[in-house]
Amino acid sequence: MHLTGQRILITRATSQADSFKLALEAAGAQPILIPVIEIKEPSSWEPFDKALAQLSEYDWVIFASTNAVRSFIERMDKTKVPKENLSNIKIGAIGEATAAILQEHSITVDFSPDKFVAENFIEQFPESDNMHDLKILWPRTNVGRTLIADEFTASGAIVDTIEAYRTDLPDSKDALATRLFDLCNEKNLDLVTFASSQTVKNFHQLLKQGLVNYAGSKGYIVNHESDALEAAASNLLNGIAIATIGPVTAKTARQYYKTVQIEADTHTMDGLLKAIERYYEI
Repeated sequence: MHLTGQRILITRATSQADSFKLALEAAGAQPILIPVIEIKEPSSWEPFDKALAQLSEYDWVIFASTNAVRSFIERMDKTKVPKENLSNIKIGAIGEATAAILQEHSITVDFSPDKFVAENFIEQFPESDNMHDLKILWPRTNVGRTLIADEFTASGAIVDTIEAYRTDLPDSKDALATRLFDLCNEKNLDLVTFASSQTVKNFHQLLKQGLVNYAGSKGYIVNHESDALEAAASNLLNGIAIATIGPVTAKTARQYYKTVQIEADTHTMDGLLKAIERYYEI
């Protein structure tokens, strides 16, 4: 097994990490789960419920993640909005997993790009030549890129973005920060995996907090905004490889850590696993 003995950190939310953890174990690795992100309910359901009540007004609903699909379906069920209300609306999905969960709920996917990034969605969107007054609903998280909405709006579409869920730091962030620092400082990791840009940002924030915690335990006071803290946090990953699910996540990781050793060709967790296995074959 190519990954025998490799200590691989999973940074995904606990609710999404099981299958990847099992796959790593099957390949011989020693997965370590430190969820640097937590999926939470929207700050308010009111805009979401209003959009569900007016579904018939939309031409498209776009889903960019499995979390958005789950939240959408669960809220439809809770507010007793029948799935049949989607029958005359076209559905767009970014990613195999996103499309798959829609199909599991018997919702037809009308368009999915050949690569699972926003740029490809925009370039290949079937109605890109006639966007004027096209009405689009985009249930999404509270953070992250708004490229699709921005580009479609600039092309004349009416895009309603609603918060379907929040991605936040875990409630146990202080303890996680200390554990992350210890693992990286003592080089008890061989590889860190990132499945989104937000996990990179949260990881770095926690790593800096771990440094501050450590300095405080030694009697030092650290400026949270100092360049020295940024550099020290980045240097903690020296000698530890980084694996990312795709180009957008890789770009974010390079902003903090300069070098990304592994970037998945297929932007799924299976694609990430295959890329990791190829890396350790060399």
